[in-house]
Amino acid sequence: MLCTKEEVLEITTWCKDHHVSYKKRLEQLNLKPYQFYDARAKYAQEQKKSNSNGEFVQLSSGGPYVQEPDFSAMIRPKSASQPRTSKMSIEMKLVSGAMVRFQGEFDNVMLQTILQAASGNVQP
Repeated sequence: MLCTKEEVLEITTWCKDHHVSYKKRLEQLNLKPYQFYDARAKYAQEQKKSNSNGEFVQLSSGGPYVQEPDFSAMIRPKSASQPRTSKMSIEMKLVSGAMVRFQGEFDNVMLQTILQAASGNVQP
């Protein structure tokens, strides 16, 4: 079960105020990390769709109101830094008659580099 928006805000605020990592606080609360991080990602998507930012939320009955943070600023974009790769095998016959095989995980840049380096040296 995912954390509620109030729970995410409470954990975030508590960690910031007490200079404690999310990991340690989640262990103290006996919560699985995915419950917190998946909920935070969900609320970031909701916040992005509704274009709402800076609302005030009451954390507990009679408790203080806390300004809702920008959840989207808290999450890392998935695979933004890693290019997509595919496992493949490339075989080429060179002009000299030698056969060359490249086998492994290649992204678009690697594949393009191999093909450009081989151009002019490959037999049709």
